[in-house]
Amino acid sequence: MKNLSFFLLTLLFGCDSGFFQTGEDQMLARVYDKYLYRTDIEDIVPEGTNPKDSTMMVKNFINKWIEEQLLIHAAEQNLNADQKNFRDQLENYRNSLLIYTYESHLIQKNLDTIVRDDEIYRYYEENKQNFELKENIVKVHFVILKEPPRKNNPLKRLLLSNDPADTEELDTYCRKNAFNYYLNDDWIPFSDLLKTIPIETYNQTIYLQNNKYVEFNDSSFYYFVRFLDFKIQESVSPLNFEKENIRNIIINKRKAQLIDKMRRDMLQQAMNNNGFEIF
Repeated sequence: MKNLSFFLLTLLFGCDSGFFQTGEDQMLARVYDKYLYRTDIEDIVPEGTNPKDSTMMVKNFINKWIEEQLLIHAAEQNLNADQKNFRDQLENYRNSLLIYTYESHLIQKNLDTIVRDDEIYRYYEENKQNFELKENIVKVHFVILKEPPRKNNPLKRLLLSNDPADTEELDTYCRKNAFNYYLNDDWIPFSDLLKTIPIETYNQTIYLQNNKYVEFNDSSFYYFVRFLDFKIQESVSPLNFEKENIRNIIINKRKAQLIDKMRRDMLQQAMNNNGFEIF
């Protein structure tokens, strides 16, 4: 099919006489009794596109149009009347689309998307059994240097310190000297850390249990890593790691409650106004 449509397209654009004309509009392609005109493709090329790319975009569009029309023609010729009757399906699709659009409008207009921290905490405490870690996670600080630190360099001392003043000094040091660094206290998947720090381990659990601080180098960089905390796969996920997930869960529950209330109110109003009957 693609070879055939490409062949037709080649003929179309290879004609010495140019495009066919019908009145003031240009006829670009025909598939049996279906025609594609220049006005049908006026909006497919973004403004400012260079001529070469514009030509290619138009050719690709016509190519796809020919293929689609050939498939439609083949279906029309080979399917029986019952197989081509989509009236019920189209009506169901239209109804579903109307309902979805109305409910989306209702949600956009009335949904409260502000979720307080105490709501998140309460949901977490009541549903801890649902927050099982799917992988190991860590709290970690690390610094990556391109050159080995000089003798008496304060990097290790600063990295291992819990003094806020040392943390501030470490941040200043990293801004000036580090190729890359991470000093946040957020939980991150251990697998994400391994994408940046090439730690070699065959058992993540044992490694995390036995390493609070590591430093090593490869052919390109020098790595300094402090593990502040860790959680093992299948243990309860910490609140901070699930906070955004819980926020989305609460908002989705509100959406469902809003739609349910709308449907109940609509039913009650119709009952009060004799809006429907069951025979």
